[in-house]
Amino acid sequence: MTKTIAALLGTALLALTLSTRVSAADANSLEGTWKAEVKSSWGDTQIRSIELKDGHFTYEVKTADGALRLFAKGDFKLLEYGPFKAVRFTNIQGGESRNDLISVDDREMIYLKDYRTLYLASNFDQNRYDETVEAVGYKKQTQ
Repeated sequence: MTKTIAALLGTALLALTLSTRVSAADANSLEGTWKAEVKSSWGDTQIRSIELKDGHFTYEVKTADGALRLFAKGDFKLLEYGPFKAVRFTNIQGGESRNDLISVDDREMIYLKDYRTLYLASNFDQNRYDETVEAVGYKKQTQ
């Protein structure tokens, strides 16, 4: 009986260690700056960028001519829900400029990453006034 419990405990610890390594590998592969060009619901072109580094993020939405429309910063962590991977953004401060920020509700997005594209599916976690459900592909920026 003691051998069986020890074997089960060892297996559980190994599984926990492997899942931590997978998440750490995902976090490392997601680090960097990602950009997407998106048509807004008003028909104008937006340039969106998200930078992920050391558990923190910054997010910007700019017009096609480079004017800042939205800035946000905060923390992130990666989660797994069965076959789905998610990123939770917390402690968010956002606003129309880097200097005029207010607290914003946490966000959780399903993500999929392939070689050079990070797909984020947003607004599935809850309904938000004047925000639509969407999936956007962000391209990794090289330095």
